[in-house]
Amino acid sequence: MATLEEVKVYEPHEIDLDAFDQSFVSCLILTASGKLALQYRDPNFHTHSDRVCAFGGKMEEEESPDEAVVRELHEELGVKPDLAQLRYLETLSEAITQHKELIYTFFWHDTSKQSYKCTEGEIIMFDSAEAALKDKRLMPDTRWLIAACKDLAWLPK
Repeated sequence: MATLEEVKVYEPHEIDLDAFDQSFVSCLILTASGKLALQYRDPNFHTHSDRVCAFGGKMEEEESPDEAVVRELHEELGVKPDLAQLRYLETLSEAITQHKELIYTFFWHDTSKQSYKCTEGEIIMFDSAEAALKDKRLMPDTRWLIAACKDLAWLPK
């Protein structure tokens, strides 16, 4: 799991949106075949290059986290998850951004067998949470998200 120095988790009453430069959503996907789908950002990617992260992105003005995660998954993968299938976990920030970006984290078990058409970076599949957690390129929020989903028994062993 990410260390306390890398990730800070916020209770809803602690969140002062004015204290953050931007807000984002991040979604860990468990595919119908039981694999973890993550995004690899190559060395030339414009932000957090050569890193592995969950799918998501910046929230638009006046957009709720739920609306943002559905929009981002559609934009980045060409899929439209049913909001009822998405599970919100926690809201956090990372030391890598000096805790200036708020991240709403989600989990989606995609049982629909939709095909993914990645428009940013490339899809990287992991057979297990353990395999994904060994990847040194994981962003701190993604490492936290995988570990949290594993602890909640949402991921296969």
